[in-house]
Amino acid sequence: MESNLRWRHDRINASPCLQRYLNALPSCEHFGKGCQVVATDGLLRLNRSSTKEPAMGAGVMWHNATIPHRSEQVGGQHSSTRAEKVAGVMALEGTPRDDDLAIFIDSAANIQRLRWFRSHDFRPAEHKVKDYDDIIHDILRELKLRSESSSRTLFVKVHGYSGDPLHERRTDWQ
Repeated sequence: MESNLRWRHDRINASPCLQRYLNALPSCEHFGKGCQVVATDGLLRLNRSSTKEPAMGAGVMWHNATIPHRSEQVGGQHSSTRAEKVAGVMALEGTPRDDDLAIFIDSAANIQRLRWFRSHDFRPAEHKVKDYDDIIHDILRELKLRSESSSRTLFVKVHGYSGDPLHERRTDWQ
């Protein structure tokens, strides 16, 4: 039985102005450049209006359709940045190590936290860094393994809900 009710919007052709806007977004320069492109996101749902426990989740969406998208529940201390970091680990572990990788992330706090570890001679004390033992350690391990295979990994800051095509699609499965 066909209904006149429609829940999906009609696709429209992008105007030249919209196409210029999309081309100016930080992520656009990484498409078609021979690297894997992935959008990540983390979610903390506090459930303030109910007696339910807060919940966290992380998701990853690759531009390359041959790599399946992933979303997982996140455990541990409730924090939106923790969920964002887990999404980063999922992206690093899910992408072949020999491939160059651009990870779109909307968390400036997590990018800043990872910058602390770029230096080999001056790093913060591990016991003073939140989430070091289980998440940041895994990120650093994966980055080291990717570096040893001569692949490049780039974290690209994107603004959440700015219209970035791949990063916006990641909300479809959250």
